[in-house]
Amino acid sequence: MAESYEPNIRYEIATEALTHKTLLPEERLWRSVIINALEDTQIVHIDRKNSIAKLKAHNWIIGNGEDFQNICIWGELEPDIINSHYRNLLKKKVVRFTDKQILWYQYDLFSKTLNQVSDERKKKVLRRKIRDMRELICQTPGSLLSTIFLSVLS
Repeated sequence: MAESYEPNIRYEIATEALTHKTLLPEERLWRSVIINALEDTQIVHIDRKNSIAKLKAHNWIIGNGEDFQNICIWGELEPDIINSHYRNLLKKKVVRFTDKQILWYQYDLFSKTLNQVSDERKKKVLRRKIRDMRELICQTPGSLLSTIFLSVLS
């Protein structure tokens, strides 16, 4: 039996985060960036564009880098609390990843390396690998892989 999503636990912070009366417009803007990233991690579509957006959002939040921290601070949010909230969404299986989503993300990363290669022989080999990767992705079912990735996915 397939597990169902629990929409009630998705984003307890979303409405309150944007409607707080004492927020300045720029603080609302930065909070919207965080909420948008959290929403992107909820993407269930397995096409290339959506898969890449989902994995980039996941990596951005989990990576807890300087830009993530700054945007939280500029939005008057505590980065550690947002990160902890996201990790709880992973543990509660609200955020899920499929094989296909992860493969599309890896394909995107690999295709970017192809663009940096100037040697034509190497490019030819890499193009074959990209073709094989695309074929594998097309043959891969969109079934659930895992929900608990508490680190950056590559």
